[in-house]
Amino acid sequence: MSRLPSRLILATLALSLAVAAPIEAVSQGRVFGTIKDENGTPLEGVKVTVTFPGVASFKLEEITNRKGDYAVTLIDATRVYIYTLEKEGYQAIQQELKVPIGANERHDYQMLSQIA
Repeated sequence: MSRLPSRLILATLALSLAVAAPIEAVSQGRVFGTIKDENGTPLEGVKVTVTFPGVASFKLEEITNRKGDYAVTLIDATRVYIYTLEKEGYQAIQQELKVPIGANERHDYQMLSQIA
């Protein structure tokens, strides 16, 4: 029996990893934007939750910064995700969204105050 030299095995493994990483990155997408109230004031502390119907274990969560900005990177942009925006004192927003593969899409939102 012949044995493959260890250098050949390592080179094959390195080539496999080098090819696999770009293939995974090809299906990524990114969503970013700003969330403001009805007066145009940026909202800090809005919880942005991304879920995937049918896969209960999938959940991404981001919190807006003081400028109301958020950003979410999706490893698999081939799917439709549910985006939920929540902040105490404001009406929640829920939206289905499919981001094109390789896209950086801006999605700004306006959240309305809850009426007491």
